[in-house]
Amino acid sequence: MPQEDNTRQQELEQKRQYWKTRITNWQSSRLSQTEYCRRHELTFHQFVYWRRKFAPKAATPISLIQVPTAAVARAAGLDSMPPALRVALAPDLCIEVSPGFDPSTLQQVVTALREIQ
Repeated sequence: MPQEDNTRQQELEQKRQYWKTRITNWQSSRLSQTEYCRRHELTFHQFVYWRRKFAPKAATPISLIQVPTAAVARAAGLDSMPPALRVALAPDLCIEVSPGFDPSTLQQVVTALREIQ
């Protein structure tokens, strides 16, 4: 039994090394994930699985707080201006983007939401 465990551990480590190399090579290739997988005959969903496994973990957990948008809009004098875009992410979660929004702030919000997955 210990021999089987040792063999399994070695196989897992070889698999980790194999995928670590593939992910590193993809990052320097400047190809899309799909194209890299096609060219190297890799299964795309396995590639994504291992890429996520090797992705750096956030040092601190990300949390979102609810901001009462009506109060913010009134304070900014925008309460009569409808949002240019409203994206509903869940029944109780949406993002409203008004004219004159700050693109870098929106990018930070989208990045934070992706990390929560």
